[in-house]
Amino acid sequence: MSRLNQISDNIASKISSKLSPQMSFAGVGNVNLPKTNFRDTVKDLGFFKKADTSVQKNFKEAVKTNEKRLEALNSSGGINKGAGNPVSRKQALSEIKKDLGISKSQQPLEQKMVPLLDENKNRILDANNNFVETRELTYSVQGKFDVQGNPIDKVVIQDHSYGHYYNSGIGNQPSHFNVRPSTNTKNGAVQGMKDHYY
Repeated sequence: MSRLNQISDNIASKISSKLSPQMSFAGVGNVNLPKTNFRDTVKDLGFFKKADTSVQKNFKEAVKTNEKRLEALNSSGGINKGAGNPVSRKQALSEIKKDLGISKSQQPLEQKMVPLLDENKNRILDANNNFVETRELTYSVQGKFDVQGNPIDKVVIQDHSYGHYYNSGIGNQPSHFNVRPSTNTKNGAVQGMKDHYY
């Protein structure tokens, strides 16, 4: 086990004993608000005194990234409310179902919450330093193909109501939905579907 993994495991066990379990769900809000936040907890544990300088640097960069993301959210008027989006989220989901050729009343086969990650594969934190989770809906479809031409029978609709705000600015998106084949939910695409639905 690497030194970084040992430090991470040690921190995780200490933090989990100090914080009550909680998540921030994109489009839903916070649940079980903590008595303290992540940054204060890490400082209380003396993490910065004991950690390798590379670990300190990575943590500080993650905090800085999230502060930039929050600044972008504030300046946009708060994408969680759909500000600036010409269509409501319900209308966007209806448009997706229409483009997929499924009825508005069709229910998903599966619905789950998954971590929202940044461009470096780190979990995204909200304004209260809670992990952000996003909803994924799996629907059955007929006669659809991925962009490589392979037939697919299921699609995953990713509800990214938190949006994306990257350090580079490339790929930034306000609140939106992605439609992916169930075989490639990372960056797959479905023929005939838009890149993003707003």
